[in-house]
Amino acid sequence: MTRNLMNKQKKGQRLVSIIYLFLFLQCTNFLCWLVIPNGFFAIPIKLESIALLLFLLANLVFIKKTIKTSVSGKYVVLFCLCTIISAIPCYICHGQSFVDSFKAILPFQFLLFYFVFYKYNISEKQIATILIIIALCKFAILFFQQFTYPVFWFSAFREGDINNYGTEYVIEIRSGIYRYLLGMIYILYFPGLYLTSKYLDCKKRSNYLILLILILMGIYLEQFRFNMLCFLLCWIWLNLKGHQMKVSVVHLLIIIAILFTLYANFDLLFGDLKDKTERDLSEDYIRVFAYSFYLFEYWKGPLTLLFGNGCPLPATSSYGEEITNYYEEVMHFFRADIGLLGTFNTYGFFLILILVLYIYRIYKNWTLIDSSCQAFLIWLGLMIPLFFPIHYSSDTNLFMAGFIYIMDCSVQRNKLKASY
Repeated sequence: MTRNLMNKQKKGQRLVSIIYLFLFLQCTNFLCWLVIPNGFFAIPIKLESIALLLFLLANLVFIKKTIKTSVSGKYVVLFCLCTIISAIPCYICHGQSFVDSFKAILPFQFLLFYFVFYKYNISEKQIATILIIIALCKFAILFFQQFTYPVFWFSAFREGDINNYGTEYVIEIRSGIYRYLLGMIYILYFPGLYLTSKYLDCKKRSNYLILLILILMGIYLEQFRFNMLCFLLCWIWLNLKGHQMKVSVVHLLIIIAILFTLYANFDLLFGDLKDKTERDLSEDYIRVFAYSFYLFEYWKGPLTLLFGNGCPLPATSSYGEEITNYYEEVMHFFRADIGLLGTFNTYGFFLILILVLYIYRIYKNWTLIDSSCQAFLIWLGLMIPLFFPIHYSSDTNLFMAGFIYIMDCSVQRNKLKASY
């Protein structure tokens, strides 16, 4: 009987892992595969979100128990609740119907997949493996398409498409590398820090080292200068922190050698990045105007300040058309490009309050959180002016569901160790 229960549990875990991987690929258009039109999976994603909500309602007793015992459960629910509450000012101040708001926020409810992991007792390793697989797929695409241009199959845009800033999209060459935009700007960084931590902690290091090198190559091939700088700082911090704050001479020598190599070959490795920063600041100027607009101007009264302007549904509501057709397509003011401030304008002070309380909760458990999760939290903190992962997109919420679960499991595991 016990063996049957264990087999049943393992089958459930495999099924959840497969569903999680499939949803992730689906939300990213199978890693921006150009064969699949944008928006092709919009309706299936919404239906799957509804199915997830119904599943969680059927397991409400378990959800309540998880909220009480976990570090993040309450805040995961509150983050999703703020999207629902924002529908009220969205209706009163912008005239978008509750039905349209419900459709708009459905993809963001994938953050609640966090509770599915708890329900089926998924291991940290299973989720980390899925994220590493996706990261390696992204690296493989970035690497092999270096040799196929002008032919390529994976990209967020086709050449000639109009990008977010009103200019034609072309495959840019930076530091001698073809730069393909595949979205998922977060997917390489947590696996990179996770594998670094495993490499530092484990005796059998060769497998981790190979995977880590591939991920680091992917980060370089992506050519996001600010992301790379933030990652480098977190990666050095993680190496210096080491295992129980013990850093070997070898690790220090490796870090010094890497820093010296970067300095000595800066123009070769990052020359085009530097030139671009000095040469073309138009995107940064637009972002500054977007910061000012969404912080000081785009409010419709106290209700929107408290609970946000709400999530627009493009091409259906007048509010959605205003945001999409004018502020995004004409003015090029994208909330997604201004990090936490854009999310604040959408969901108001309520979300900021939840975030502050959640940060305090993390701070109280900081010493129990695994070092790789600590490093990634620092990376997210550094990225906040440009990228805020909660409610950024359906795939970021799926990713955060996995990351938050891994972090919570590390707290529980380390708390159990400390009790012995």
